[in-house]
Amino acid sequence: MTTQSAAADLDDKRIKQMQKTHYPDGRDFNVKSLLLVVQDILSRTALQGRLSDKKMEVTSLQSIFTNTKESLSTIIDQISSQISSQSIRKGDPHEAALSLFRTLKYFDWDAKLVLTMAAFALSCVTLSLLLQQLSISNKFSKTSLAIFGLPKYFEKSELDTRFNEIKYLMELTIKVSNLVIEFRDLPSVYMSLEDPKISEGLERIPVAIYWTIRSVLACLTHIIGKGLQKELSIRDDVGSFQTKGSEGKPEGKAESEGKVEDIPFLTTKLKDEIKYLTEHKDYCEKHTDEKKNFEKYLKLLNVFDTYKEDNMEILKILIPAEKLYYGRWEANIEVLRRKQVILLISNLDLSKRAISVLQDIFYEFRYHRTMRDIQIEMVWIPIVDCDLNTPENEPMKEKFEQLKSKMSWHTLFDPNSLSKEVNRLIKDVWRFRDKPIMVVLDSRGDVVCSNAIHMMWIWRDKAYPFTKSREEKLWNEEKWGLELLVDSIDRTILNWVKENKKYIFLYGGDKIEWLTDFITTAREVANKATIQLQMVYVGQNARPEDQLQPLINKVRENSYYYTVTESWIFWTRIESMLSSRIQMANYDDNEDDTILQEIKKVINYDREGDWVLFGKGSQVFVNGQSNIVLRALKEFDQWKDSLDTKEFGNCLKEHYDKIIKSVDDVAHLCFRFDFPAAVRSQIPRRMICPECHCTMDRKTSFLYCYEDGPS
Repeated sequence: MTTQSAAADLDDKRIKQMQKTHYPDGRDFNVKSLLLVVQDILSRTALQGRLSDKKMEVTSLQSIFTNTKESLSTIIDQISSQISSQSIRKGDPHEAALSLFRTLKYFDWDAKLVLTMAAFALSCVTLSLLLQQLSISNKFSKTSLAIFGLPKYFEKSELDTRFNEIKYLMELTIKVSNLVIEFRDLPSVYMSLEDPKISEGLERIPVAIYWTIRSVLACLTHIIGKGLQKELSIRDDVGSFQTKGSEGKPEGKAESEGKVEDIPFLTTKLKDEIKYLTEHKDYCEKHTDEKKNFEKYLKLLNVFDTYKEDNMEILKILIPAEKLYYGRWEANIEVLRRKQVILLISNLDLSKRAISVLQDIFYEFRYHRTMRDIQIEMVWIPIVDCDLNTPENEPMKEKFEQLKSKMSWHTLFDPNSLSKEVNRLIKDVWRFRDKPIMVVLDSRGDVVCSNAIHMMWIWRDKAYPFTKSREEKLWNEEKWGLELLVDSIDRTILNWVKENKKYIFLYGGDKIEWLTDFITTAREVANKATIQLQMVYVGQNARPEDQLQPLINKVRENSYYYTVTESWIFWTRIESMLSSRIQMANYDDNEDDTILQEIKKVINYDREGDWVLFGKGSQVFVNGQSNIVLRALKEFDQWKDSLDTKEFGNCLKEHYDKIIKSVDDVAHLCFRFDFPAAVRSQIPRRMICPECHCTMDRKTSFLYCYEDGPS
């Protein structure tokens, strides 16, 4: 057996002996208050590394004694006397510690430790008071020195040196004591012994207390017992002290035996215990916080399910500071009482363009003639994952202030004020990830819609009151066509659609060569067919402004176009239509849903690059791939004779379909739809290819964008 394993076995044996002395009978006192006083006393004695020669303030310690049960004051005095004598007369530190544990057998573990610390502090106070009896020669009186068994002539400076030598170990005993108290204060209802990490931490507390009490005894022995070293020697075989005669020979065991424990050894022991207890305490605190937060979360959910007189109860939970910003001015949460409230939830990446469009929509809500009687307010709740009040996050705070200043509605006073349970509600129940959502609460605080932003983008103020039935009604009034796509983004285009006189090409893409070729070819065909044709460039989804504007500049001379903002609105509406239709179908795909299938085509064609949609009035003839539409136009001479009996739109569609069916001539497009893993609960259970109507394969992919990655 190795020396290390033998030492471990010996330690285990000692701990078991110590645990057999433990018979708590429920005795209790204010352990934490007593420990605070102990720390105060030791901070002016042992933890200073010297004894103060000023008058000690001991009334605080004495008041603790007198204000507790008489037996507690007695036990502290008893332990103080016990450790003072044992540190000199007992040869075995383990036996000395066991004796203390037997004395304290009826107390809980934390009480044993704190009472021992109090007794040690009392001894330090006594030594400090003895300094007041120093003579002019700076020597202790014989009587005073005899109390502690110190030599007849003992310099205060030597006592200060000894205090300095145990200063760090004493600091460690205080740390262990505080850790033990912190463990004790953890709510027992959350401390399940079935959790190995928790049970291991609780089981370790007696071990830590054992070595701390051993350290306290060693400290006192070091202060007092070391004074006899000039007259005592250590017998190596048993470690006990014996007196020597004038010739240095043992004359038998001294009346006061003493063994000074190895201070570095105990220091290492306590450091190990502190590390272990800290790790497990942190785990327990985290576990406790999680349990508490979950309970609060359940209570929050319950509030939504119960009847409420108004919306204040909910709003005070969601907005704990109860203060809002309205532009540059502060506002009280009371301004929202009994009003319908739209919660705009986003991170700080909310675009200025989105804010600008929402400003217009919100203006319609507030001042539209058909909605003047509606009490409705909007509150921006920014979601941040850092503390905006720290210097390193100052840029984030500035961004918050900039966004807030552009809003004509209420904003949260402090983004960091959101509680953990509210954050969880927003992410788990309302399914917020990265893109903005709008949660609508009625005047009683009940959730009318957990995300009305899709309805808002598609129908603007017509979406009111944002209920599911309202969404269904609005969709029942819609049909697939140009009017649904262009809506009122640009009144000129909408008028062309309603007049039903002009053919319209909606197209997008980023290849200058194709755009130029397409515009030229379409104009030539229109002239040959003698039809009225308008061409509208709608840009490309997710294309940054600095990349989209040059494309607009390239086509603007020969084509109508959407501005950058109008293009953003167009594509935001298209994506919102996809999300809304999928939600309406309970996250399933329906091949009979014409609107959904055609929207999927537009999104997928755009992702591939260039695309074209051709129609007239409410009818769409072609929604297809750019290269095939261009080829159909270039082959006009092959189908121009059909114009004698058929409409131009139908003729183009027939030739387009003919090309599509020629498998050998066409590289068929691979349809793909990307859904972030973060919105897994909102991913359709299945997707159907909008062209061949086959069920699409579902795959997982990993994407890394170099521009977003580390430089």
